[in-house]
Amino acid sequence: KTFDVVVVVLYVLTTLYIVYRASRHQKNTDDFFLGNRRMPWLAVGLSIMATLLSSLTYLGLTGEVVKNGIAAYMMQAAIIPAAFIVVFAFIPFFMRLRFTSAYEYLEHRFDYRTRLLGGGLFLLLRLGWVSLVMYSGSLALATMGGWNFYVTIAVLGIAATLYTYFGGLEGVIWTDVLQALMLFGGALAIVVYVWFDTGAGPLAWWQAAGEHSAAHAQ
Repeated sequence: KTFDVVVVVLYVLTTLYIVYRASRHQKNTDDFFLGNRRMPWLAVGLSIMATLLSSLTYLGLTGEVVKNGIAAYMMQAAIIPAAFIVVFAFIPFFMRLRFTSAYEYLEHRFDYRTRLLGGGLFLLLRLGWVSLVMYSGSLALATMGGWNFYVTIAVLGIAATLYTYFGGLEGVIWTDVLQALMLFGGALAIVVYVWFDTGAGPLAWWQAAGEHSAAHAQ
């Protein structure tokens, strides 16, 4: 538990430092909402990947695969062809328009009511998603650390709100970069540890997963 507390404290301190640095660059709406259009492409890419691979992915998808097999990965595989459409069609189109968001384009193309409808539906979708992410992440953290669940989810929610408010998009992107390093680094560390601890490689894991799925299906 001491190690868990140390890791959480170091992570929070690093996040506060990132937000402090980002907050010094917030001078207008372009800085806050767009990072003044100066964010490095690699940081933006890692931020998107960290957002797509939230705690729901790590906690839910792995259990789904163990229970029902690798069919759940088809959803992740669909990201690859979708990414080509987004990169080569949508991003160049919106970059030429220099809008702050896609919802601003809805108003430009249709009217203000369409913009409100699109923005409202997106907010409802994100509220549901964020609620699940906060719930699952807080539940896992509280269980591992032996902390009160409600205090944990309140602290995480307040912290995320504050660093978004003060850091703007720049603060969010750089904290996402930190999260991406932790997510991918943690996944790699787990794979390496299990590999060396069990002496069995990916082929044995695949066979064991197939046997488990077959037994569960019966």
